[in-house]
Amino acid sequence: MDPKGYSPDAAARGRRYQMRRLGLGLAAGAVEWALTVVFFLLAARAEGWGLRAAGPFWQGALFFAALATLRGLVSLPLDFRAGFRLSHSAGLSNQTLGGWWSDRLKGWGLQLVLGGVASGGFLALTAWRPEGWWWPAGLLAIGLGLILALLSPVVLAPIFFKFKPLADETLRARLEGLLERTGARVRGGVWEMDMSRRTKGANAALVGWGPSRRVVLADNLVNEYSADEIEAVLAHELAHHAGGHIPQLLAGRAVFLLAGLYVFEAALGVPDLWAWAGGAPEAGMPALIAALVFGVHALHSESVACIVGRAETLTFAFGAVAMLLYAAGTERRGTARAW
Repeated sequence: MDPKGYSPDAAARGRRYQMRRLGLGLAAGAVEWALTVVFFLLAARAEGWGLRAAGPFWQGALFFAALATLRGLVSLPLDFRAGFRLSHSAGLSNQTLGGWWSDRLKGWGLQLVLGGVASGGFLALTAWRPEGWWWPAGLLAIGLGLILALLSPVVLAPIFFKFKPLADETLRARLEGLLERTGARVRGGVWEMDMSRRTKGANAALVGWGPSRRVVLADNLVNEYSADEIEAVLAHELAHHAGGHIPQLLAGRAVFLLAGLYVFEAALGVPDLWAWAGGAPEAGMPALIAALVFGVHALHSESVACIVGRAETLTFAFGAVAMLLYAAGTERRGTARAW
């Protein structure tokens, strides 16, 4: 790898880029959450905006669609600056403006479908079970998350990227050997993804579970990096498997999701906590459910951020050890190469 890529000047530019992106992301998040609170307060005073005759499921889906659309429109300028202009100014993006808008609209459509179903189902559940709804709702959300993790590599990801089996047989055999040595069972094979249409960055991932579990390599990683470097990148991803980080992450999310829903239902029974909103809302209020569907994701994902951070440290160490062992082995065989 080019050592010039790690010069102090390049590192400083990278830090500035990440800080600006972080700032824009935090600003967009703050705007979206403020809008969610306003949406909830207005809907609570508007008697459901005339949708009570639509039935619980459709009320939940329609309120979610309205909130998702408003959030997207309000945060659009900040998202455009962070996701398109900033990455282009830093020389990191290959994506066209039309491509950015296409991804944006596809993402919005998926959010309406998946979030609308979740919100509608959530509201129907609270209407059927006004008390004690937290645990069946949590179990259903966990099940939905597992289903999406299973289907994402074969159903959702192809909406945004094009995939093809890795054509380089020598590289594929080498990576399959690495998978076998680490005990990673991959039933879906090794695939290449057209990531270069969007970014100049390169990456690899071990995605899915069960029959959809597969290795995905960015095409710019395959085309611009050596086999040694590609194997090192994949070694980092396999370290998540070796350390059992994915099951730990899923378990952590499940625990925090269930705990969060329990606390939220308990809070509905304490009117003093809702004085700012004019009193405690009903458990089956559509606007409340729509806001909660947005809220529980941040609740259970951000709560386990510490697990992710520790996992990243361990995977770096795993990858570094793998590279040291590889270098030691080639040196003993007299086949060491200069990077």
